[in-house]
Amino acid sequence: MTEIMGKYNPVSPGGAEGKALSGLWIQCSKWCKILLPMAAAYDTFDYPSYWIGREYEHRSEVIALKAFLSKIKRIKTILEIGAGFGRLAPIYSYRAKRVILSDPSSKTLKVARNAFKDKKNFRFIHSSLENIPNKLRASSLI
Repeated sequence: MTEIMGKYNPVSPGGAEGKALSGLWIQCSKWCKILLPMAAAYDTFDYPSYWIGREYEHRSEVIALKAFLSKIKRIKTILEIGAGFGRLAPIYSYRAKRVILSDPSSKTLKVARNAFKDKKNFRFIHSSLENIPNKLRASSLI
């Protein structure tokens, strides 16, 4: 590998639009480029520990979520973008048939997968916002 090309943009090297991937293009030869995924900021940070001792902030978010959820009917899908380790999922999961947790951090999403491994209606997407399919965004409470 010889050269770092910089952050990938939504237009791929061949000119095809719609492939918004996060990563770095590495020039490995004259004819070869490789996309390396970018690590999320929280992959190097202990995000679950951050919330220890922050019960006031957590409770405030729980109160706000419960107030909102009390005003809507049960829905098909809830998509949480930036779900991290799923801290708030137990608060809203009863309101949907399907819960999708999405986060760019593989580390925190792994914690969420482990925490909700017995929940048949939970799905996990390792992705940032710009890479979530529009179809999914349009059919969900986000």
